[in-house]
Amino acid sequence: MGYDAFMEHIITGGNGLKLYVNEAGNQTARPLLLIHGFSQSHVSWQELFKDEKLLNQFRLIALDLRGHGLSEKPFGAEHYNHSQLWADDIKAVIDALQLQNVVLVAWSYGGLVACDYLRFYGAEALSALVMVAAATKMAQRSAANHYGPGVTQDMPKMTATDFNKQYSALESFLNRCTAKPFSSEEFGRQIAINMMTPAQVRLGLISRKLDNDDVLSQHQLPMLCIQGSEDQMVTVGSSEHSLSLNQNPKSRLSFYEGVGHMPFVEETERFVSDLSAFIESL
Repeated sequence: MGYDAFMEHIITGGNGLKLYVNEAGNQTARPLLLIHGFSQSHVSWQELFKDEKLLNQFRLIALDLRGHGLSEKPFGAEHYNHSQLWADDIKAVIDALQLQNVVLVAWSYGGLVACDYLRFYGAEALSALVMVAAATKMAQRSAANHYGPGVTQDMPKMTATDFNKQYSALESFLNRCTAKPFSSEEFGRQIAINMMTPAQVRLGLISRKLDNDDVLSQHQLPMLCIQGSEDQMVTVGSSEHSLSLNQNPKSRLSFYEGVGHMPFVEETERFVSDLSAFIESL
């Protein structure tokens, strides 16, 4: 089985919004629900969907978050600044696909969405969290060391309605995503993926004020934090903070020296190995 052998779904999420979801892999195995980052899409995970070992071992499910990719994109901050809506989206996918013992794999902004789900629906359907350079706070003084220039400088400028300003900020944002530059072909692909998210949606995404310390302290799921040393978006401070709130003996940090914000792209083989080993240990 490979990346082309997948199934597509349209699932109704929070407040009736239509979400695009695709999946591949072993239908009888433990499900991994992959939650992408800010202005990205399910395509972010394409290297995992190409990995035969992972596809044989697990059921891979990747959604496009509201406002992203092939999911619906209504304008208006009210569609993006309520945690309940994000929680309802994840719950809708879990329910529609009848998932159990789910491992949430949350990258970057996806960490906020994973926490939204835990806040409203708890951990009953989950077996573990994998937080990949994952954010858990937004617009909080206590998160001052959680973010690098890609978040503090580029993301606000990516909400500009002026196309040239928005595009320039996006180029800077993408150049900070990896420690080594994308190939020209991949850079073009990344531009296309990110431009599918309108500036008005991005503005809604960054308008939220969140602190999920209470959620992470309450739900002591096994947690694997994966963090690159050269990440210019979400720093190691965020991963270390998340782990400091989690006392599960199986929780740990996997630190990728010389890697940026996309370890599943920059070090795919190691990422797959770490992910598999962690889940097998549960």
